[in-house]
Order: sequence, then C-alpha cells, then structure tokens
Amino acid sequence: MEIGEGTMIREYTTINRGTSQSFKTTVGRNCLLMSYVHLAHDCHIGDNVILSNVVQLAGHVIVEDRVIVSGLSAAHQFVRIHHWQQQIEHDDIRPDRSHAFQRLHAIFGLVDGVPRVLQVG
Repeated sequence: MEIGEGTMIREYTTINRGTSQSFKTTVGRNCLLMSYVHLAHDCHIGDNVILSNVVQLAGHVIVEDRVIVSGLSAAHQFVRIHHWQQQIEHDDIRPDRSHAFQRLHAIFGLVDGVPRVLQVG
C-alpha cells in the first residue's frame, strides 16, 4: 500500500492491500478521503482526488487525477474514472454507464492542508 504526501484519511476509512495482480493499492498526493470511504484491493487513486463520505470502490478501480466523487457513491470493479470529472451524487458507477459523469473545469489547491476547489469555471 502506498499513500502520497499530504493526503488526509478521515475516520473509519478502510484501504485493502493489493493482490498478486498489482501487489499494491495506491493513493496519490494531496487527496482527501472522508469518513467511511472504502478502497478495495488494487485500487489506484490519482493526485488531488476528493472521495466524499461513504464512497465505496470495488477492486481494481482507477481514479485519475483531480476527480471528485460525491458521497454515498459506489464503483464496480475494473472501472476507470477519468481526470477532471465529478461523479453525480448517490450513484452506482458501472463500466456500462459512462453517462454517470459530468465534466468539471476547476482549479484545485490546498487550504489549510486540505484539497479544495478554489475556482469553478
């Protein structure tokens, strides 16, 4: 398991170790994993990602840089969430439902050491 510098992991978050497929689960730099987030085995989270409360990611999910996933969302295994996307609230992310995403053009930064959206345009 690898956790990047500046990443904040809140209470009751679980992160499973990798299996023999990739041998690790990774979380990038300057991420925020809020309460009750679950990252299953072999998940790879990019830099500057925000996973809101109770986000549940199944095994082998890839979340690219600068993604926001809203609370109470779940992703099925082998899903890739592309950079600069925001996942719609309370949704079930499956490989066959690419419409579950909307483009978000935002500038991210750190405020008191926590990743924040500084400007949306």
